[in-house]
Amino acid sequence: YSFVEPKSNKTYFSASFRDITGELLIEKNEQLHQEQLDRVLRLSLASEVGSGIAHQVNQPLACLSSTLQHWQSQSKDNNPQLQEEIKNTLPKLVELTAEMGGTIHRVKDLLTDNTSAEPTKFNIHHVLNSLYYEYKQSHTNVAFITNNNQYNDKYIIRTSRTFFELAIRNIINNAIEAMHDGQTKNPEVTFFITQTSDQYCVYVCDNGPGIEQSMHSKIFQPFFSTKADGTGTGLSLIARLCESHSELSIKLDDEFKEKNHIKGACFCLSIKKTINKKKKAN
Repeated sequence: YSFVEPKSNKTYFSASFRDITGELLIEKNEQLHQEQLDRVLRLSLASEVGSGIAHQVNQPLACLSSTLQHWQSQSKDNNPQLQEEIKNTLPKLVELTAEMGGTIHRVKDLLTDNTSAEPTKFNIHHVLNSLYYEYKQSHTNVAFITNNNQYNDKYIIRTSRTFFELAIRNIINNAIEAMHDGQTKNPEVTFFITQTSDQYCVYVCDNGPGIEQSMHSKIFQPFFSTKADGTGTGLSLIARLCESHSELSIKLDDEFKEKNHIKGACFCLSIKKTINKKKKAN
């Protein structure tokens, strides 16, 4: 700032300086840490979705192949109903090819750049429904239970779809591993969706041995695992992910578990609802 000395009418200036080198280093280290975390998460998800990619791409391809072969054979026989059949079936085939393209595009983004971390709008139902059928096909010894009637087009959220899917996959895989204890008969994984005024809650529950109350505060710590051969990295990565995405949070929910008479563990992934800016302004 400046001031004028009355007697001499001279102007004097005063300035203060602050060294922000330390702050810049901290900010740079945090950014580097986040980039490393994103790379670990992408590699983790790439491993998780390996079988899912085969299912989500091979199934539509098999459908396309069999349909085209059928049309080819019918065209040789000059079937008069073939044109109507093609007209009715083509929209479904277009939908299947779009689904395959979306799957391949997400995997490409996941492995090549950081776009997988960018928030996008999507329907919770679409992700859960895809995972439901994928795991139902790949883990035939486990019963996957969900109520499709509870899903609707209102479940639109805005977050990283890649990280959201990674979190759900991690919880499902933990549930499946926990039920391989030799004591869980008829293993089950159940999906629930609830909502409040400001958030959606996706629950993944199992009927395994559960998690002792004394371990609840430790399961999200790095390298802590209740399994003898566990690495303790899965849930800690998800917890760290939720910390870096303010719209996400994860917890064990004993209250929901008791209310719904669930025997095993019950994880809740909470997602803040997308706010309509125009409505908020009004």
